[in-house]
Amino acid sequence: MRILLCVENADLRELLSFRLSSEFPVSVQEVPSVEEITALITVEEIDTKSDPIDLLITPIVPEESVFLQHLRQRQEPIPQIFYYEKAPPKKEQVKGLLVLGSIEKANLVEKVLTLVKEFVAGANEEGIDLEYCPIRTTLLIRATPLKSDIYIRLSSKKYLKLFHAGTDFTTEDLEKYYHAKKVEYMFLRRKETSEFLVMFTKELDDIVNSMNAKGENLFATVTATQEMVENLVQRIGFSEDVQILAKKNIELTLLSVAETPKLNDLFEKLKKDTNYLSQHSALIAHLSCCIAQEMDWVAENTLKKLILASYMHDITLQNPAIAKLRTISEVQANQKQFDPKEVEAFLTHPARAAELVKSFQEIPADVDAIVLQHHERPNGSGFPAKLIFSYISPLSTAFIIAHDLAQAMISQDVEFSLPDFITQAKKEYYQGNFKKIMSALEQLVH
Repeated sequence: MRILLCVENADLRELLSFRLSSEFPVSVQEVPSVEEITALITVEEIDTKSDPIDLLITPIVPEESVFLQHLRQRQEPIPQIFYYEKAPPKKEQVKGLLVLGSIEKANLVEKVLTLVKEFVAGANEEGIDLEYCPIRTTLLIRATPLKSDIYIRLSSKKYLKLFHAGTDFTTEDLEKYYHAKKVEYMFLRRKETSEFLVMFTKELDDIVNSMNAKGENLFATVTATQEMVENLVQRIGFSEDVQILAKKNIELTLLSVAETPKLNDLFEKLKKDTNYLSQHSALIAHLSCCIAQEMDWVAENTLKKLILASYMHDITLQNPAIAKLRTISEVQANQKQFDPKEVEAFLTHPARAAELVKSFQEIPADVDAIVLQHHERPNGSGFPAKLIFSYISPLSTAFIIAHDLAQAMISQDVEFSLPDFITQAKKEYYQGNFKKIMSALEQLVH
């Protein structure tokens, strides 16, 4: 992991650099000024062979500074730790940046060590490789000729280049590696994701605009694309390219929703994918749209809100096991199975995901509210705000029920029964908008 450390005082800079290098598996590059960091970042963008910058530690500077403007314009945001002399940075100063924390300079060394420890530990515990991004092997056929080198993982730290940029990934390659050798994922370097995303997004655009879109397995495609978005958000942030891909997947999902009007057909498609987080999100998108249509909420903008909320609601989570929990009581009953940091991350993920939604360019109104409320319960036992049914928005109500239904469909050991789910759910969802949504859901049985 490469860290750029900017501290004007040479003694303090050397001390902090020594502590970081001795306590963590990192390479620290000492820089005396933010101007020099700007130059180094520019070189890193131009020289694709240089090691990527994984973390910046710098003083806070004025909002209009060239340094901050340059960081905001990057397609791949760099995580940052800011420190200040007198007052912490204002929201306007750090808007659009990936900030891990702001520290008073008087406590610089120990506070930085704490934040870096969490950063490094989080990457290791969650299995996040900071240099390589996994891509489902089945998606490579949609991005040929390849715009970047493609690797196969030999071990947790060793990758072998399998395809060079400019070559084709053919149906024979798909048969050889995916079907015969069961290689579900291949990898590309984090710094080379941009061109790959441009190519892949164009392919999705062609599907959206194609008269033959019904011939595609759209549900599988939107699920795999959502998985790609989740992986990229963890590695390069919610960059402009990732946002464009997410928006294109919303359009593709609208086609998939129209293609799969029956829940039984959708349930059959679930058996073909084992990735809980992405499958769960894609399923909620379909179910919430089905419910909305039964409520005569058929405006395309409304459906897009529900789809985007579906794809964003768990975007900050990595552990599928803890993502399956719904309520605080379930967390308390299972907390011994998880690290305390995982539990904290789960309890705060609605708020964290809602904040990430706000960074989405041209975000439709209300999406952040749906994401923020998706673990609320009608009796006030949910989180994070413990809202009762009368304070939960109608779209959030539909989303919450779709969320529970999706989990039941995925986790059911025997054949799923929608009537049985409705019978059980009506015991909890019998008030206000929840009751109306359940009545609409019953119509889907017939």
